[in-house]
Amino acid sequence: MFIVFVCKKAIGEFDLLLVLRICLFVVLRKFRVIPSHEAMKRLVLRASVQYAKEPYMKDLLLRLLAYENIGVLRIIDRYRKKGYYVVLSTAAPAAYADLIAKHFCFDYVCATSMAVEQSDWHENVKEEKMRATVHLLDKIDARLAIFLTDHDDDLPLLRIPKDANIIVNPTSKTLEKLEQERIVYRLLPK
Repeated sequence: MFIVFVCKKAIGEFDLLLVLRICLFVVLRKFRVIPSHEAMKRLVLRASVQYAKEPYMKDLLLRLLAYENIGVLRIIDRYRKKGYYVVLSTAAPAAYADLIAKHFCFDYVCATSMAVEQSDWHENVKEEKMRATVHLLDKIDARLAIFLTDHDDDLPLLRIPKDANIIVNPTSKTLEKLEQERIVYRLLPK
């Protein structure tokens, strides 16, 4: 959604060179010339940094709110009222993940850094997401107690022993991987 949003904004501002660059990155990724999603994401974030500023990201947030899941929000609210910390850990760029976390009153956010020029930059996904999330929890002297996800990319976090794994709108591929790994979970009813 970030890529589509940036392209629409760039078209609106007649920044067609940026649109062509992003489309080229996507095509090169599809043909495996760009070797990973992470490498493509880094290129896209680097190229579109001018659109990752707060006024644009607030506009993106408004568009993303159309996809909010009331069931997830109820679970988050229930655990918040019980005194749990609520952490948003996502592969999304921090430029809008921070706004989402603020909008929904998350205590902390762990997202993909916008500092793509750093040599140690990584997308906040899979093992990296697990390491970053566990590091954050260690810093605040907390443990992972309840974990909600919709994607099998989160298997490293799903494997951590905790009170509950809650799966939201999973694909059949995600359910298959959970069964293969014998991960205990419950489905959030639709």
